[in-house]
Amino acid sequence: MKKNLQLLVICICLCGIAHAQPGKTMYGIKGGLNLPNIKGLHEESMTLTTFHGGLFYNFAFAPQSRGRAQFELLYSAHGADLRDDKQEIRLNYLALPISLQLGLGRSDRPFLDNVYLEGGMQFGYLAAAKMKDTETKESIDLQDYYTTKNPDAKLSKIDAAVFGGIGINLSYTYQISCRYLYGLNSFVNSSSTEYDFSNSVFQLSMAFAF
Repeated sequence: MKKNLQLLVICICLCGIAHAQPGKTMYGIKGGLNLPNIKGLHEESMTLTTFHGGLFYNFAFAPQSRGRAQFELLYSAHGADLRDDKQEIRLNYLALPISLQLGLGRSDRPFLDNVYLEGGMQFGYLAAAKMKDTETKESIDLQDYYTTKNPDAKLSKIDAAVFGGIGINLSYTYQISCRYLYGLNSFVNSSSTEYDFSNSVFQLSMAFAF
């Protein structure tokens, strides 16, 4: 609880800093496709097709600056398809991505005016975790699944990742982007190294600014 409270305070402070910046701002809704997998699984895993959606707030560091920052609040579904075992792992997070963006446009390359590169970090809070049987369509709580294998295994509520990507802002109304997220911590806490599983997600997104 203390760690969660500290994270909330940090988020509020960062959002306050963002609101104080002098550059042009955008805010609106964002959503799109997730193609997640899990690093470290001993079984052969494949990507799932899931989704993400939520809100974003974007601002420039200065009126003529090519640098921007973007804060997002998303509901994002991660996991993996264990096709050989006919099972799916599904991890649903309330996620806070914090992105720094650099516009590629200059006077000698005006065709890149709206294109940007981005990089940043994402912090997620685990809202739900299920193990689903793809044949019977039944699902069980993922914590219960791991507990039957090893009582020491506990799901981590907090997930951290770094990401990088590319995007385009269309007339400050629409934003299209793709990014790759690389998980930094295991979503299963255990003294055994066999549960060193972390998230890996490729995202395709579209955003609409109000």
